[in-house]
Amino acid sequence: MSFSILVIIPEYGNRGLTVDCVFTITEKVRIVVADDAFPYDQQGLDDRCELLSYHQNLGFSGNVNRAVRDAWDGEDVIVILNNDTYLESKKFFIPMAELAVQSKQIVGPSIRLPNERISKHPQLLPEHTKKGLYKIKSLSGCCMVIQSSLWFDLGGLHEQQFPSYFSDTDLCFRAGKCVIDFSCHLYHSPNSTYRKVNIKPMKKAFEDKWGVKFDVTGEYQCNLNY
Repeated sequence: MSFSILVIIPEYGNRGLTVDCVFTITEKVRIVVADDAFPYDQQGLDDRCELLSYHQNLGFSGNVNRAVRDAWDGEDVIVILNNDTYLESKKFFIPMAELAVQSKQIVGPSIRLPNERISKHPQLLPEHTKKGLYKIKSLSGCCMVIQSSLWFDLGGLHEQQFPSYFSDTDLCFRAGKCVIDFSCHLYHSPNSTYRKVNIKPMKKAFEDKWGVKFDVTGEYQCNLNY
């Protein structure tokens, strides 16, 4: 069974990263780039991309929510994809989209970082780095695949509480269990699109809301029950 897929790529500058990211997308999906009111003109997007250029900067969460509202046209699955990522699997969105629809859960790929190591997550045991499917409490917001009906049921990202950080983890917590598909691989260059933001209020809001604590690296510690 095939599903229609809407890929939202939020950006604020760094158009070159977006171009490189889109170049690695080989599947037939709808690609929408959401420019969060970057003050300078940017060029170079692939003809496959639709560009939403906004005049008000809302930050990551608000930009994503706004782009989904404006771009969604009945697609079965929504993908939120950072522009500082590169797909390393030819079959990438389709397997995760199928899993997202079948499982009613948020799905993410295996993520490789610049130093060649697999992205470490406090809930992944060593054996979970093998190829397969694994349930997990939350996913990295650099690539999240979600059935459209679930996205709208959850109300998207909570941009008021978490305008830039923790909105991805909060979404996963509200959804319940998530799944990592280790047959799908993504390269992520974290902080390449970083903008200086005061993270403390968002960190406190998340900890107060969910009763978890983050250590200095940003990883949270909580009771894991599946």
